[in-house]
Amino acid sequence: MLLPIAATLGLDVEDLRTALDERRYRGRVLEQFEEAHNMGVTAVPTFVAGGYALVGAHPLENFRKLLAAAGAEPKAAEEVPS
Repeated sequence: MLLPIAATLGLDVEDLRTALDERRYRGRVLEQFEEAHNMGVTAVPTFVAGGYALVGAHPLENFRKLLAAAGAEPKAAEEVPS
């Protein structure tokens, strides 16, 4: 499944095949999985900002609340699509 996708993207299919066969990136994938688990990621998509997580699809207002909780400065109303 991944090899045809890689080919359509112009990636080196043989290098990908070798990496998969050798499990070249297994350690890094497991590290990232553990990191995500420790952050509370339980589903996709999950958005993380400032140590807070928003899991799943949400309305724009929830993203604004997430960013505010993370300490982001709000932009002027005309700069933010509604």
